[in-house]
Amino acid sequence: MLEYVGSNRDLNAFLKRQQNKLLNLSCDQLSEELATQDTESIEDIQIGLKDLNDKISSLHYVSKSLAPINKKR
Repeated sequence: MLEYVGSNRDLNAFLKRQQNKLLNLSCDQLSEELATQDTESIEDIQIGLKDLNDKISSLHYVSKSLAPINKKR
């Protein structure tokens, strides 16, 4: 007979934390030159994401659906 026993550990959260730890370790081990390049790349990505978000917000169906919400603010 097989019995399921619930776990107190959230496996998805655990795996996400481990992934973040590995990424942080890898980031910490970069040379100064590579870290600077990554910082510049991240800034470029953030600018691109802001531009993309602005384009999405300018879509008519998006702006019309958000209009009632924005009026309440």
